[in-house]
Amino acid sequence: MKEAVWSLIVRIGSIHFPELSNKHSKCEIGYYIGTKWWGKGFTSEAAKEIARYTFEDINAHKLKAWHHSDNTASGLVLQKLGMVIEGEFKQEMILKDGTYSDIKEYGLLKDTWDHLHR
Repeated sequence: MKEAVWSLIVRIGSIHFPELSNKHSKCEIGYYIGTKWWGKGFTSEAAKEIARYTFEDINAHKLKAWHHSDNTASGLVLQKLGMVIEGEFKQEMILKDGTYSDIKEYGLLKDTWDHLHR
């Protein structure tokens, strides 16, 4: 596997990107960005580079992600990549305050990425 090197000058958040699942040729992305940095395009830019790396450098078949259903901005980040909703799960996560949160799960196939970025 090729080495991936990224750099952050100012830490404004993080992106979680586990290794490729060789058995199924898929990766999952997760991210967090501080509220001060919302709406500035940083998450979209970073997510796009992760998607490019996923499909063009390590040649994975699929990229997955999820977000809390009420976090529409996160959904827009994923939709900009070309990801589509593959499922919605009711009361899937318990939040710090003890309430439950619904989540939406997204997926993007390499063929779709290639078609969108010809």
